[in-house]
Parts: sequence; C-alpha cells; structure tokens
Amino acid sequence: MLRNTLCTLLLLSISAFASDSAPEVALWPAGAPGSEGITAKEMVEPPNQEHDYLKVWSIHNPSLTVY
Repeated sequence: MLRNTLCTLLLLSISAFASDSAPEVALWPAGAPGSEGITAKEMVEPPNQEHDYLKVWSIHNPSLTVY
C-alpha cells in the first residue's frame, strides 16, 4: 500500500513539472535601459551560409523563461 501511494505521489509531482506553461520573467518590465521610445521589431536570423549561429538583435524587452 505504501509503495502504491509513493508511486502515485511521484507521478503527480512529475506531471506538475511537465506543464507547457513556463513562466517568463521580464528583466526590465519597462524595457531595457536606453531603449525608451524605440519601437523597432525584434529581428531573428537563423544559421545560414554566412554564419553558423542564431543571430538575434533589436531586443528592447529582454526576458528569461523559467523551466
């Protein structure tokens, strides 16, 4: 009985961590310092023949996604 209870609790705790909604935390809620009034769109360029890395620029509202 104890073994079944422990297994059930383990499965429930794992399912709680596997949710699709990871919280996003803004580093600067009002925008990054120095970017006040700038409305340029964030640009993302995938790896290509010129460079083999992901390029991201024009970021005015940076954030972290917590997993």
